[in-house]
Amino acid sequence: MRYKALPASARTSTPIAPPPARDPWRDRLATLAILVIVPLLVLPLMVASGASPSIRVTGKTVPGGVITVTGRSFPAREPIAVRWDGTATLGSTTVDRNGHFRVGVTVPSGATPGAHTVSAVRLGATASLAVSTEVLATTDVVVADPAPARGDGASPSPTPTPTPTPAPTPTPTPTPTPTPTPAPTSASTATPASTPTAAPTAATVTPQPTAAPTATPKPTAAPTATPPPPPAPGDYLIMSRAELLARPTSGTAWAALKAVADGAWATPSLADQNNKADVQALAGALVYARTGDVAYRTRVVGALERLWTGPWATDMLALVRQTGGWVLAADLVGYREPGFLAWLAAARTRVVDDHSRWTTLSFTAGNSSNNYGTFALTALIAIDRFLGDGAGVARDWAIFRGYGDGSWTFQPTADYAAAWNCAGYRAIESLHCTTPGGLDQNGAPVEDASRGGYPSPHGGYVTEAMQGYVVQALLLHRAGYDAWGVNDRQVLRVAEFAVRFGIWNYHSVGYHAAWLVNDAYGVALPTRPAGYGRTFGFTDWLFG
Repeated sequence: MRYKALPASARTSTPIAPPPARDPWRDRLATLAILVIVPLLVLPLMVASGASPSIRVTGKTVPGGVITVTGRSFPAREPIAVRWDGTATLGSTTVDRNGHFRVGVTVPSGATPGAHTVSAVRLGATASLAVSTEVLATTDVVVADPAPARGDGASPSPTPTPTPTPAPTPTPTPTPTPTPTPAPTSASTATPASTPTAAPTAATVTPQPTAAPTATPKPTAAPTATPPPPPAPGDYLIMSRAELLARPTSGTAWAALKAVADGAWATPSLADQNNKADVQALAGALVYARTGDVAYRTRVVGALERLWTGPWATDMLALVRQTGGWVLAADLVGYREPGFLAWLAAARTRVVDDHSRWTTLSFTAGNSSNNYGTFALTALIAIDRFLGDGAGVARDWAIFRGYGDGSWTFQPTADYAAAWNCAGYRAIESLHCTTPGGLDQNGAPVEDASRGGYPSPHGGYVTEAMQGYVVQALLLHRAGYDAWGVNDRQVLRVAEFAVRFGIWNYHSVGYHAAWLVNDAYGVALPTRPAGYGRTFGFTDWLFG
């Protein structure tokens, strides 16, 4: 109600007393305090905001040397990549809230002696997934000549080096040396045999430490580089270059592959377990490898750079499902950026803390035989093959073989239904496992079958596990191991189990498995257009 609408009696009120007289000195002191304190608070902010980003490099600036790049006065919480001479990405990190960062990187092995530029760039992305960068700070470094001339008077080290003192010592040494020489020879002799067979034998000892999978690779220290080498130049992890170039560039399967390669791709994300950017990039990589059209390679490289220079995984299932696909894509386009290789090597043991039990890729692969574990092992095999880590591949083989013969100790999950095993835990049930009631459990992937209870296996989870088995077998077979034949053809037995229980081709993400199984074993299990799922796909074009 407005004041004028009130009756006169209501509008009268007691006169308001005048405010007390203000003390002019108190007001002056308050104003003075404000004038002094505010500039003191604001000035540092003005100075900080006005400071330009800068970087400093410490460490060994020699080819292959490790250097530390420290940054100051950068925009807070910005993703930053460190580049060498403006092109090669050495590593990435995120600026802290104070505008600082510190990251260790490796000088390119091909760096030439002389001056080079190290730069810190802000990362971003375009709609085409190519990485766009804004240079925020640079500094110059000088790469020393790793091999100075021996006659250089400035290097006194050569003088003591040829000291003949060691000569007498080596004199007796050569005599015993020939004796051990056969030992390495026999080791290497055993090694070729180990490519298909003996390496697995050495790995037989490996499963012993499975309680702590981290320690497992120890027995493989002797044949470190001996188990299967990286593919020969021009060959790929999944098949030879000649085989891939023989694939058709017409037909339904090719059209489906090319449609994915030409279509929109998801933004790479290791925080989303259903993200399939890796397999979409794989489509682009396959088209590039078949046609040589560099536009596809450029797009794949952009996606790869966005992946490894971006945020680290926050979802373990996302990491295990996607990493293998990214490696296969990189292999097909020949992407071997040093920073990416370092990222992959570290990814095997880098912690993802969203799961209470499975926190690293390597541990998960050796700890569980459910689909978490099968995807983790798939990713691990792909990384180890791509990096040429023979000892790693030998351990991978031991885990894979352990699925069916019990030689590797897996930790059962809470879902495990013991009824799926006839005699003790075995990740893939043995050939002769039939219950008294006549239920043929041969080939049951027990962990994922258990998700549906007993005796009704869960089709969705069995499909997920199967996607891991087939790619594992393909990569290990290409490495020289009898992955398709081991344990009475364990991969085929899992497939036939799914057929018997009516869960074969249960979900579209697993349609690609059938084409691989049929090609590997010469069988004719039911197929559907492959499409793509987790880690892999397009097998109707590759193997149909």
